Formats: sequence, structure tokens, C-alpha cells
Amino acid sequence: ASHLDELQVATAKIQDLSRQLTRFGRTNTQSNHAIPDTALEALAKMLGPIVGSHIKISMHLDSGASAIRLRSHELDQLIINLALNARDAMPEGGELHIVTAVVDGVVEITVRDQGIGIPQPLLARIFEPFFTTSNDRVGLGLWVSREIVREVQGTVAVESTVGVGTTVRLIIPRALARSSDSMRRVRHGGVSGELAKPGASDLVVPASTSSTR
Repeated sequence: ASHLDELQVATAKIQDLSRQLTRFGRTNTQSNHAIPDTALEALAKMLGPIVGSHIKISMHLDSGASAIRLRSHELDQLIINLALNARDAMPEGGELHIVTAVVDGVVEITVRDQGIGIPQPLLARIFEPFFTTSNDRVGLGLWVSREIVREVQGTVAVESTVGVGTTVRLIIPRALARSSDSMRRVRHGGVSGELAKPGASDLVVPASTSSTR
């Protein structure tokens, strides 16, 4: 078999393994589902050392975002993957914004950086296994993240502008359907046009005193 054939077989095996790991131990009990604002507040203390002291983390969390179909450790993995990408995109520092909102019956989690951005020709390839623009990464973070989200019938959307930054939106179904929430437009910390409920909380994580870079 050619090298390309071997790579395709290896990629298929990794895809299957990822799906199996995502499904492992998954149950339908409500207690296993993450509540976004609670999970992200707990994760906030970890993100500082992960991204480094040169990056400020700002969170705007919607207290009305009920439990979603992801477990807390799956949500943690998603956000950490995106935070690492943001760190790599902001070598000179900047801000990382994380926003949650309830939109049309689903939970939207937005992660936005002020990094170097992704050129349009490369944007179509970012979910390919092993594709990376960083010499220090293996290129599986975004691909694994999308597989996790797909497993719960969610979606991932990425927008990027060179020299401005990248925005990733995770659309995650809620664990239990609720009546539609009243929504309003807000502007917060440079993040404009996000949908959130009254009563959303803001959380700014102080810069870490140490960096893992």
C-alpha cells in the first residue's frame, strides 16, 4: 500500500477511536450533563496558567444556560483546545473572550481571540486530522473538538480575519427542552451582538503569574 493509503487507514482508525471514546460511559441521566456557567467558572482558574500571563481571559456567562448534552470534562476539553489555539495565535498577548448564551433553544458558546487570524485558503482545512499551522502541535485539537460536538448533534462554526482574530461558536443542544427565553442584545468587553439573558454574569480572570509557554 502507498504511504497515502496507510495515512488514510490510520486516520480512519483515529476517527473511530475518537467516536468510541466520546461515547464511552455516556448515559442519559441529567446529573452527567454540564451546566455551562458552573463548569466554565470552575475551569477559569485553570485557563490562566494554560494560556500564560500575556493573555487576559474575559468570560460573560449566561446564568440562564441550563444543562447541555456534554459532560463537564468534555466541555473542559473543548474550551482548553480552543484556548490553546488562541494562545498560539497571540504570541504577543491579547484578550480571550468566552461568552455563553441561550439562543433559539440551544446553548451557544463563543470563544474569540485577538490573534493573527487564519488565511481563507487554510480556513477550509482546519478540521482536517493532523492539519496545523503550529510546529508544536499535532493538529488534532479542532478535529477532536468537532467530533465531540457532533456526537451530541451540535455544530461548530469558525470565522477568522487575518490581523483581527478568530471566533469559534459551539452550538450545543440543551439536555432538557425548556420554554423559550426572552433575549436581548448586549455589548460586553469588546464582544458585540451576542445574545444573552438579563442576569448574565461577567467573570474576568486575572493574568497568571506564570506561563506554560
